Amino acid sequence: MAEIELKAFSTQYLNRRIPDAATLCSEVAAWEQHRNKVPSAIE
Repeated sequence: MAEIELKAFSTQYLNRRIPDAATLCSEVAAWEQHRNKVPSAIE
């Protein structure tokens, strides 16, 4: 499941250049909060 989540993150957020590590951390945190609120299942 980790690979699926990493692929989802990379296609949604890593389609642009991230200027620094702090921005990347905040982007990941925001994405993680959103993904944790939405139920998902592997089909």
